[in-house]
Amino acid sequence: MVARMKQYRVLHYPQVPSDPFITEVNTLEEARFLCSALARYDTFLHFEEIKLIDDVNATILQCYNNDKQEWEQWMDEATGIYDVEEYFKRKERRLIK
Repeated sequence: MVARMKQYRVLHYPQVPSDPFITEVNTLEEARFLCSALARYDTFLHFEEIKLIDDVNATILQCYNNDKQEWEQWMDEATGIYDVEEYFKRKERRLIK
């Protein structure tokens, strides 16, 4: 069994339903940055009236499970947090290690 080089990936669905835009990243910090950039971009499109208010999008962070050889939704096992931004906010406030 060979370990993957990149352990995380961000899936962004610009409109639901649609195929996702997928980008692999090296770290949770990179994933946070990408998720934030995609959210800001979607907000920009909305306020510029390029996207309609009823357009729905989704961004999902996944991690690679080497044992199962498949991608899974990321979750911090210690806290049960699925949202990478919430995870870092709590970490910065020292609510988690």
